[in-house]
Amino acid sequence: MINLDKRKKEVLGLILLVFAALSLISLIGHDFTEQPFGLSHVEKISNPLGIIGVWVSDIYFSILGYISIIFPFIFAIIGYVLFSNKDIKKYIKSIIYILLIGIYASLVMGYLYKLTGNQIFANYLMGYVGHSLYIYILHHLGFWGTPIFLFIFLIILLTGLFEISIYELFNKVLSLMKR
Repeated sequence: MINLDKRKKEVLGLILLVFAALSLISLIGHDFTEQPFGLSHVEKISNPLGIIGVWVSDIYFSILGYISIIFPFIFAIIGYVLFSNKDIKKYIKSIIYILLIGIYASLVMGYLYKLTGNQIFANYLMGYVGHSLYIYILHHLGFWGTPIFLFIFLIILLTGLFEISIYELFNKVLSLMKR
């Protein structure tokens, strides 16, 4: 006899895996000319998932732009963990780092947009949330403080991801500079 809690986890995991796959397809098929508000049923929709795909991709794009591709991967990891009845605690670090890498990438896109003025960064790679976070950091740290923050954020992210001591890293860099 199957444990009901295990069954619920399997079903939820399967739903999340399917949602992750469909989300990824909708993001890949995103078309900026298709907005969910005002689309009629007679219009030709280019998103492979139809009107639902337009809605899903629009929501993702409003968060982090194309960098929102991290969300289907996060949903897939959680779905896999639930479906296979594994311990979620072993995967929390990976999930958090994927999310932080996405946020970091969005902040870098905001900085690159500020430097270059290239609309591709603003329209496709940042999203509203990423842009808002960047503006918040820029407002409080200024134009020169923001890249310093991004550099420190990157060091913390990479050293945490690869489990490297920041102190030892700086000592190695200093010893290389003294040569």
